[in-house]
Amino acid sequence: MNSHFILKFVVGGDGGVGKTTHMCTFVGNPYGDNDLTKGVDFHIKKVKINGVIKILQVWDLGGEDQFRFLLPSFLKEAQGFLLGFDIFRHKTYVNLPGWLNIFREACPQAPIVLVGYKFDKGYHPVLNKKRALEFVDRFNLNSYVEVSSKANMNVELPFKMLLETLTSELNESVQIKFLSTNET
Repeated sequence: MNSHFILKFVVGGDGGVGKTTHMCTFVGNPYGDNDLTKGVDFHIKKVKINGVIKILQVWDLGGEDQFRFLLPSFLKEAQGFLLGFDIFRHKTYVNLPGWLNIFREACPQAPIVLVGYKFDKGYHPVLNKKRALEFVDRFNLNSYVEVSSKANMNVELPFKMLLETLTSELNESVQIKFLSTNET
């Protein structure tokens, strides 16, 4: 398949925030516990944009420190990023600037959507949507979305936001449809 029809998005954030569960739910696997991502994993999803089918590669980065040395090689040529934190674990929010620096060093122009994972659990007492939106404004990110893979809430939305950002830069009106594995 022509490389113009492949889009590469990368998902990063601390370990255990919900990235892998989100990716598995997004590609159609049932919700469930997932093992620690060792280094990197990737998932494939077909998407139809303005009638053209493209392949979306989603690279799921392991969030533990022992895997950080691998990151620069996996970030090359990413066209968009999901920067995730667990809305009930304050430390994962505090660590966001470090992840953001890694992303921006690799691909400074790529759009970034901040994702608050595990929305079904509610916010940590010192976190809230307002703080997340302030982070988006302060660091010039594209947007923020709250996701619950368990409740199947907003699972596709961060990807749609990235796709809309990429296509709107090309001055296109955009129609996006995520396809199931057997659809073409």
